[in-house]
Formats: sequence, structure tokens, C-alpha cells
Amino acid sequence: MGIADLKARMRDVPGIDSLTMQIQGGQQVFNLNGRPITFGAGESDAAVEAGIRAAVASPAIVQMAAGAPVTPDMAQAAAVALHPTVAAAVSPAPAPTSSANPAAAHTTVKQMMADHASKMAELHAGMTELLRAALSEQQNTVATALGNVTSQIKGQTDDFKAMMGQFTNLEI
Repeated sequence: MGIADLKARMRDVPGIDSLTMQIQGGQQVFNLNGRPITFGAGESDAAVEAGIRAAVASPAIVQMAAGAPVTPDMAQAAAVALHPTVAAAVSPAPAPTSSANPAAAHTTVKQMMADHASKMAELHAGMTELLRAALSEQQNTVATALGNVTSQIKGQTDDFKAMMGQFTNLEI
């Protein structure tokens, strides 16, 4: 798929006219409004479109290239394990503060859990969009294949009718 085709199909996305693409280290690196969005070289058109849409929908999304080192962040590790070239919903986790006050520890844990829940929601939304695109691509493939088979059979039937017509039009 070309960049012009992507821009045409995604004209509803704000700023899509600024979309650029280059190959870096065997990866497709798209840039939209200064934000890099990375995919493996073999990604399907539907996965690329879904990934770009997910990145636009979630400002905290950061793209991970295949083979990129994984940080201990659980949300990022889960995203990379599920699909190495898909956006992992990650923002830097707040550094825990050391305090002798037990209430401060409770607040830190509570904030960490809230951040984690937010990251998981973003990850879920991005992965759901990728799943939706993959299923849509599969449906299109089946519809196209069945249409091709139907056309071939119809062509064979027309050829058979023409051949049989030669015999019925013969004078004996």
C-alpha cells in the first residue's frame, strides 16, 4: 500500500496530510504530526491502518519495533508479547517515593494502580482495533475468494452451454 492510498483511506483522521513513511532498519516508520508509528515490514495494510488510527486515538501510545528491548513495565511487556510491532500503551511510570509515612505509601500504590488501569485500557483499545481490522481483512478475503470461484463456475457453465449449442444446431 502506498502512502497516498493510506492518506485517501484515512482522510477522516486529523492531520493525515502530514503522514510520511520511511524504512529504517527493516521497519516501516510512519510519522504523523511529529509522532513516529513503527510497524514490521510485512504488516498488512489493515494492521497499518488500524495501528495508525489507534495511535491517533490514544495520545500516550508509543510504538515498539520488533526486537526492541523491553522495560520492566508490565503493560509494555504485555503489548510486545502479544504483537511486537503494535503500539504499546505506555507512559513512564511515576517513580515511587520513599517516605516513612504509611499514608504516602498508600497514595503511591493507589496512583500506580490507577496508572496501570489507564495503561491497560489504552492497550485494550489498541489491540481491539487491531483485532477488528484483522477480522475485517479475513471477511474481505473470503468474500473475494468466493466471488472469484463463482465467476469461474459461471464462465465454465457459459462455455458448456456454447459447446452443447453446437451439437443441437447441427443438421443430420
